[in-house]
Amino acid sequence: MLGCAAVAYLITVAGMFALSDSDPRYGWCITTSFVVGGTHAALVAPSVARTVRNDHRSHPLIALAEATRNDIATDPVLTAIMERRERRRLAREIVERDPALADDLFIGQPGHDDRFDDGGLIDVNRVDMTVLATLPGFDPDMASRVVAARERLDGLRSTADLVVYADVPTEVTDQLADRLLFRPLDDMPPRT
Repeated sequence: MLGCAAVAYLITVAGMFALSDSDPRYGWCITTSFVVGGTHAALVAPSVARTVRNDHRSHPLIALAEATRNDIATDPVLTAIMERRERRRLAREIVERDPALADDLFIGQPGHDDRFDDGGLIDVNRVDMTVLATLPGFDPDMASRVVAARERLDGLRSTADLVVYADVPTEVTDQLADRLLFRPLDDMPPRT
């Protein structure tokens, strides 16, 4: 059916080139090409799109990609990592909205009270040097520089402060950015 329509449109286009613009059949060729052709295209477009979409889905590479995507989506390691990210997001939201609750939950302070899982956040301004030294890319010397810088500056505010004031390499801060918190020290509860 579409092949016949293509031949008819080819004949009308050839007629436009063969006829002069003063010939009345020239106008008929233009009308047929544009008006009838446009209407025909609008009518058959949904079925053509359906056919292409169905052919596309049945392609072996598409089927393989969909199977791989499904395998990845149910991968336990990926699921655990995504869950940790979501826990960090929730914990950051608590810090922002309710700092007192964040203090009660010890968000960003591993080892104090592990009943609330904050996804592995580390509050750079509240943890001791030994916790900092366990971070990927850190060593005891780097952790010592961070503690000295936060004491000198009454707290650090961002990963940029780690780079500038504690000489932590950018590669390390980029790797840890999602895990680090920088709560102001004036929010810190009194020590008991």
